Amino acid sequence: MKNNIKEIIIKKSGDSIPPVSNLPKKLNGWVDLALRRDTQKLSIHALRIPFVLLSIIKNRQLRNQSQLQLFDEDWFDVTKETMNSIQFNVLLKDFLPKGSKNYRHVIAGFDELVKYVTKEEFILENGNVVTLTSSVIGNFIHNKNAKGVKFDMNSYWYKVFLDISRTYNQIPIDTIFNISELNSFQWYLYLKKIQGTGTTLLLDSVNDIFKTEHKYWSKVEERLLRPIKRELDENADLSFNYQINNNKLYVVVYKTIASVPVLNNLEDYKIDKAVRFKEKKHALNEVQKAQLKNLYIKYGYNSVYNSTSRKKELLQLTGEKYLKELHKYLIAYVERQQKKAEIEGAFIGK
Repeated sequence: MKNNIKEIIIKKSGDSIPPVSNLPKKLNGWVDLALRRDTQKLSIHALRIPFVLLSIIKNRQLRNQSQLQLFDEDWFDVTKETMNSIQFNVLLKDFLPKGSKNYRHVIAGFDELVKYVTKEEFILENGNVVTLTSSVIGNFIHNKNAKGVKFDMNSYWYKVFLDISRTYNQIPIDTIFNISELNSFQWYLYLKKIQGTGTTLLLDSVNDIFKTEHKYWSKVEERLLRPIKRELDENADLSFNYQINNNKLYVVVYKTIASVPVLNNLEDYKIDKAVRFKEKKHALNEVQKAQLKNLYIKYGYNSVYNSTSRKKELLQLTGEKYLKELHKYLIAYVERQQKKAEIEGAFIGK
């Protein structure tokens, strides 16, 4: 059977990528399988690729079922000599965090994705059963001296990527790049499904999600819940609080400070970095972290830094005690600066 390129999608260096990708329900199921498969579990580098591709084709995605059915007419006819595919020409840098040039991880991710084959089975309206054994992408081409890659996607998978007619989750691209641990990535996608409702899980259910065999909640906390919460609090738009009671895990989802708009200038960047650092060092919770950020925004980064950077009394304080002392030093500093400005203004006026 000949492979007929039906459309070519080219991502040029000047083209911007939407900051959010729409993850269709069908593809969400494929991601779940890729995360839970015993024999061949995809790495974080491979799993990022479909999300970037979703963002690249976001403007092409369809909600209309009649439009989506056009893909089925040729695809399911096995008597035809051609099999329609879509060709992608994309840049390696688009699959990396901004500033990174670690192309080796991206290439390894594409190689994994090409080798990751699944079997899809479905029934047509006439009752015929169709089976597809395929990877999401194929015919992957990379020239070591070039900054781009080329690959094909058959019409079935392209339709899966386009189909947002039922339900879909919006995934910020920054979050996809910022999460570095596979367990955190897996739990983040799970939180996307239950946001707004929360959930209750038994120990067996948690083990099933992560393919683990923990016998005690203490180990689940130590090896999964605490490190995952730490990473999501810092790097994702969603995180969670939890409580273990009566041998059950109770989970609630909340939006994090990481979901605020993209930083626009150096001042914002310095504030964001300082808040993240102090959150860890001084064990601040979500409310305290927000209060600290408000102080930075109200009085400015330099005022907070100059008033507290050499105060040894603050080093060992945590939580509310730390914030109260910081606020005391900050207000004293601001008042001194105001008096100084008044004196200098009076002197100039004479």
